Amino acid sequence: MEERLPEGVNLSVTWEGIDDVPILFVNQILGQVGQQSEIILTFGQLAPPAILGETQEERERKLRGLAGISIKPVARLALTRVGLEQLVGILQQTLENYDKAQKLMEQEQRGTETGEE
Repeated sequence: MEERLPEGVNLSVTWEGIDDVPILFVNQILGQVGQQSEIILTFGQLAPPAILGETQEERERKLRGLAGISIKPVARLALTRVGLEQLVGILQQTLENYDKAQKLMEQEQRGTETGEE
């Protein structure tokens, strides 16, 4: 995120302690608009229940007996509209970077399979 500084003032910005923050897997995202126009993003994990049983019928019976599956919240973040626009841009760029990296890995894999290096 870039903040505007008065002309002639240059400050470097660095991420500190980033390696100390755990990486948590999320597979569920909820977006809401708050009472003060903030955008609230909630990230969570939904883990399928372990359904064990000797037979398929026993496992199906246990599955039907479940009332639901809970999502465990991992993080809740609030952003301004501008912050959300920046997040969307960062996510789009990250998606493009991911696609490029995947393409490079595929090319590298094909080169290894054909004996090229």
